[in-house]
Amino acid sequence: MVAALAVIGVGIAVRNAQVSRKSNASLVLQLASLRSQILTQGQLLERAQKSREAQNQELSASLSKQLEELRAESADLRKQISTSPARPWLILTAV
Repeated sequence: MVAALAVIGVGIAVRNAQVSRKSNASLVLQLASLRSQILTQGQLLERAQKSREAQNQELSASLSKQLEELRAESADLRKQISTSPARPWLILTAV
C-alpha cells in the first residue's frame, strides 16, 4: 500500500514537473516577444525627432508655396497698377 502511494506520488510529481516546464517555456517565449517589441528611450527620441523634422519640412513647403503665390499676385497687381490709366478723382478722395 505504501508502495502504491509512493508510485502515485511520483506520478503526480512528474506530471507537475512537465506542466511546469511547458508553462515556463511558454512564459519565456512571451517574454522574448515582449522584449523585442520594447523600444529604448533613444529609439523613441529618434522617432519623435524624425516626425518633427517631417512636419517642419511639410510646413516649410506649404509656406514657400504660399509665399510664391503671394509674390505672383503682388507682381500681377503691380503690373495692373502700372498699366492702368491715371484717375485723378482717386487721388483727391484719398487726400
